[in-house]
Amino acid sequence: MKGECVDAMEDEMFRLTSKDGNLAVEWTMQLEQDPVQILDAVMPLMSATCSATDNALERKRNMTVTVAYKRERQARMTGELMESVAGYDGVS
Repeated sequence: MKGECVDAMEDEMFRLTSKDGNLAVEWTMQLEQDPVQILDAVMPLMSATCSATDNALERKRNMTVTVAYKRERQARMTGELMESVAGYDGVS
């Protein structure tokens, strides 16, 4: 069985081989376009994905800082309210 080729489609070939007693399928793709043209088309998509990931990470960092700031502000306001309430209780 080793080395037999079976035509799957016009532009694809696969080979069924045995390695160490196990069957394996090896595919061969025949591209209609020049691989450089394919890479030229795919690379901008990869760059866009990388930019989107970087942007998402930056937004996450900004949100983390914002949440920390808001928690600190809320704690200060709560402390001020507690002091006001404590002062009001002392007046009665």
